[in-house]
Amino acid sequence: MYLGFYSQVKKQVSTREAAEHYGFKVGRNGMMKCPFHDDRNPSMKVDQNFICFGCQEKGDVIRFVSKLFDLPPYDAAVKLTEDMGLTVTAENRPGVQPGIRKKAKRERTERQQFEQSVDRVYGVYCDYFRLLNQWAEEYAPRSPTEDLHPLFVEAMHQREYVEYLLDLLLYGSSVVVKLFCNTYGLIIRYSSPCLKWCLISIV
Repeated sequence: MYLGFYSQVKKQVSTREAAEHYGFKVGRNGMMKCPFHDDRNPSMKVDQNFICFGCQEKGDVIRFVSKLFDLPPYDAAVKLTEDMGLTVTAENRPGVQPGIRKKAKRERTERQQFEQSVDRVYGVYCDYFRLLNQWAEEYAPRSPTEDLHPLFVEAMHQREYVEYLLDLLLYGSSVVVKLFCNTYGLIIRYSSPCLKWCLISIV
């Protein structure tokens, strides 16, 4: 199957490899200081893609380089190709049959729709994760005898699980991520005294 220009770039280089190439120090756990905000402690996780748990920036290697050097996505992909010595081919190269180009275009459209679906689900989980961190800090008990606030309890119960889901969406195989996004979404239900987050089908 023919891969488009962006796909060829992302297939050959990970965000971690690009970050290290451009001089960033990445820990063995994949954490580094985020270059997109004043990050004093490593809060960005880089692997094939990247996510910052501080400023919530996330994406693939092309977005990382695009934002790092203030470049349009295409120019960022070209820069990666040149800087990392990648080998790519053009979709409209001589000898490519029209049917192959049409199929590649259709596959690209389907991939874009899938990525938009992932972004929607990821965005809600990311917002929820940020809220959980906020609740854990704001509603933490001030004394051993203080009753636990419901939002603090929810934060303690859900943070690790939601972080796992974020990792799944970023680093899981395309098959797993597609199954996840076609099966589950999130809806916010407001009830007193705290927010209730429920998994629902988005089919």
